[in-house]
Amino acid sequence: MRIWIFKMSHPVRACRDEGGRSARHRQAVPAGGRGPPGLRRSCASPLGTAPSRPSRARERCTKPRRPRHPADYPQDPGEACTPATQAANTGNGNDALPGALLANTATRKSGQEAGAAGAGRRRRAPSPASPSSSDWSELPPITVNQLIDCRNHNLEFKETMLRIKNRSESNHQNLVQVLNEMKYKITETADASGNLLEGKVSVLRENETLPNGFEGLKLFLPHLRTAGNMYPVVATGKGKSGVTFALGITTIDRRNHTYLKQTLTSVLSRMTPEEEEDSVVIVSVADTDGYLNSVVDMVKTKFKRQVQSGSLEVISIPTLFYPSTLDKARVDSESWQIKQALDYCILMLYAQPKATYYLQLEDDIIARQMYFTKMKDFVNSLTSKNWLYIEFSVLGFIGKLFQSKDLLDFVHFFLMFYKVKPIDILLNDIFLVRMCNLGEHLGSCIRRQKGVRIQYRPSLFQHVGTHSSFPGRKQYLKDIFY
Repeated sequence: MRIWIFKMSHPVRACRDEGGRSARHRQAVPAGGRGPPGLRRSCASPLGTAPSRPSRARERCTKPRRPRHPADYPQDPGEACTPATQAANTGNGNDALPGALLANTATRKSGQEAGAAGAGRRRRAPSPASPSSSDWSELPPITVNQLIDCRNHNLEFKETMLRIKNRSESNHQNLVQVLNEMKYKITETADASGNLLEGKVSVLRENETLPNGFEGLKLFLPHLRTAGNMYPVVATGKGKSGVTFALGITTIDRRNHTYLKQTLTSVLSRMTPEEEEDSVVIVSVADTDGYLNSVVDMVKTKFKRQVQSGSLEVISIPTLFYPSTLDKARVDSESWQIKQALDYCILMLYAQPKATYYLQLEDDIIARQMYFTKMKDFVNSLTSKNWLYIEFSVLGFIGKLFQSKDLLDFVHFFLMFYKVKPIDILLNDIFLVRMCNLGEHLGSCIRRQKGVRIQYRPSLFQHVGTHSSFPGRKQYLKDIFY
């Protein structure tokens, strides 16, 4: 017995005969035919005619397959294979899907899309730190006693924090009270110190004003730490201060070869009265009392006007400033070098509070005509005050102009190394120390010296002495730029 299979546009199920055997034959039924006898009417066309275009799907009438989605279930069990469904598959010879199956297909697609989206949300990967159910199952159960202990610990922690808070507030109040007491004590001490300082200043003004720079010598000269008030002896002078320029000259006894009178004549005579009034010349005698007396007599006789006006002063350096190793200063060149450095430092400390600028000279030089006017005009023409010193002569320490505010730094540097090098060499070293950067090439550092180590040309001072202050030495140094 043959079984006829009709091919429809919608999924169909294969019909079975009474014996339950299925057929997969795709033999077309002639138009107007009824098909083989025994074919169930539910699978045949209502009119008994075969569709004009065979379908590619099969329909299983006796045992419908399980749908893949709940939306595929028909509301009526007979809807899966009914004459109406079969009739809807054929019409005008077209493959159009029936309306019911189209609705089922749309419902199935929408349900599948919603299911896929829900599955995507449900299938989100769990966090690595989240324990699995098996991990939780391995943990021991929490007992009631453990919960009570945990609650007690929390209560104890809260009480501890409350005590700490109260203690912190109490400490804060105590600290504020102590600070207020300290402020009150500091105010009282400052008032008392101010009154005491005013009393000291008034006492010093009645007697003598002592610069504080000399107390710094005790840091570098241990033999002075047990000394009292240290100050040079003012042989003659009016205590002139508040001027623009202070000119310092150190001198010692050269026996029958002295140049001090020639030097003072050149320096003082080439000033105008206004320039003389705005300056002070300080002669520092660093030698025996016999030479000091001769110098005082000479200046009072030859430069009486300048002495009376206070423009010329003579001071003497007491022997307590020098260490005991300088007893043979005229024999040992090293001791002579040390004494020279100390003489310059003491003279700088004495002149520092008197003027704005300090000019270092020696006792065997002469000055150029109108040297003071040229020096003053050149200093006033400088737009920057960031210079270390100005050279008005290239020889040694002659003609070096400093700002008085920097003199303490220079003196301290000289006192640190006065036993190692001569003072004119130390003057070059302080430039390298203060101006050259770490690791910088010396050539590039020296090229930057023009702004801080200024050289004036032509030189305003010339060296004229041939007999050195060191016994038995002669020198014929001349400034080529004079």
